[in-house]
Amino acid sequence: MGAALIFVSLAAGRKAGIRYVATLLMAYYMGLILFAVWPAMGPFSICKNHVANFDTSLATFVAQETMLAKARLLLQHSTISAVQNVNMADLYIGFPCLHIAFPLIVIWSLRQWRRIAVLVAVFDLVLVSSIVILEWHYLIDLVAGIAIAALAILIQERSHAAPAAGRSAHSDVETSLRIWRQLSTERILALQNRAAESLFLLHRT
Repeated sequence: MGAALIFVSLAAGRKAGIRYVATLLMAYYMGLILFAVWPAMGPFSICKNHVANFDTSLATFVAQETMLAKARLLLQHSTISAVQNVNMADLYIGFPCLHIAFPLIVIWSLRQWRRIAVLVAVFDLVLVSSIVILEWHYLIDLVAGIAIAALAILIQERSHAAPAAGRSAHSDVETSLRIWRQLSTERILALQNRAAESLFLLHRT
């Protein structure tokens, strides 16, 4: 995401970079709100055979077990320091899946550069497969993540298009006024010419 920010900002300008970050933040805060309403963990939290069938040497296994242990302590209202202190494991959001929402926003922001967008899309496919296989997310989490990304992109695009439309409308009004003034000036000159011709004819008679 950071590399995409640098690329978009350098290639499309500072405003495009700001819109990119704003879209990511919008998706993140929508995800936080949904998680606050419906807090959930992935399949690893309820899988009975998780420990028996999972490769315990993987770093992801240690992270999942640590999160489960802390969740159990929180459920018991434990006051030990390990529960009171906040760390990176506490930032996990099960529903919706932001692991798919953020890459989709990156792909959308890089759509003008197709080769880079395709590379990110391939990475996204591998990422989606891994988070399902490693039991981090349910399929419904992925659907919600896609919806979050689409909504954030839609809001950002409409908010960006509204000022442009306003500027266009303002420009149209200015153009109309300029044309009207020009026509009015021509009409006044025409009337003055006619008045002068009438006075000349009267003077001759």
